[in-house]
Amino acid sequence: MSLQETITTRNVVIEGRKRQVEAISAKRLVAVGYTEDLHSHDEAQLLLVVRGMATFDVGKSRWLVSPQSAIWIPAGVEHCMSSTGEVELHCLYLKSSFLDLPFSGTRALNVPPLMRELIFEMSNLPERINVNGPHARLTRALIDQLARTPVGPRQVAMPEHPKLRRVADALIVDPSERRTVSEWAKAIGMSERTFQRTFLQETGMSFGVWRRQLHILLALQRLGEGEAVQTIAYFLGYDSPSAFTEMFRKTVGKPPMKFLTEH
Repeated sequence: MSLQETITTRNVVIEGRKRQVEAISAKRLVAVGYTEDLHSHDEAQLLLVVRGMATFDVGKSRWLVSPQSAIWIPAGVEHCMSSTGEVELHCLYLKSSFLDLPFSGTRALNVPPLMRELIFEMSNLPERINVNGPHARLTRALIDQLARTPVGPRQVAMPEHPKLRRVADALIVDPSERRTVSEWAKAIGMSERTFQRTFLQETGMSFGVWRRQLHILLALQRLGEGEAVQTIAYFLGYDSPSAFTEMFRKTVGKPPMKFLTEH
């Protein structure tokens, strides 16, 4: 890990008439080439990506979080994060007893401006706040916003079957690999029908859709780091930038640069 500045952390205690509870911890991280080991927290975690692109491995899924988006990871869920370029994150850790949310699992979030400003404000709270005071109301406003924030779609599930996981891992390492389903099935000693059926069962997608979704994730990561569309197209194995742009537009609904500027 190459840090550009020290990680800053703040713990906030909410004081009421009958008890004190450390309800919130806040952390800001600025780094280049950041990686961390698989771990979990006793608190739920909300991570807002301010700059750069961050990749999160959570269970079987890989989530790519773009600038001004966030990921919500429940308490006790193992995960790890990495980034290849420069990244700035604001992280909030919230006690589960303090939450009242209509969802329970990991989710990517398209963060509206009000929620983003509330997250920034949480990083500047005093160390002790009154349960009936204005700072506690800000915290409740954040949780209310969290409950209503739209879900972002950028994830790809990883198969658990060891042979299929080898295929998925190989495509992450070299996304330009263009072997067909038949060729992959033969390479790992599976019938084509079993390959297709098992891949769909374990990821919720056909192999072709899964590979396109992976390309979208990797493209967004590199676009966020400033790479040209032409460079990304050839990195992903497309014959031309126009072929890549057409795939991106059909899958996401917008061409790459338009999507990036609007998100």
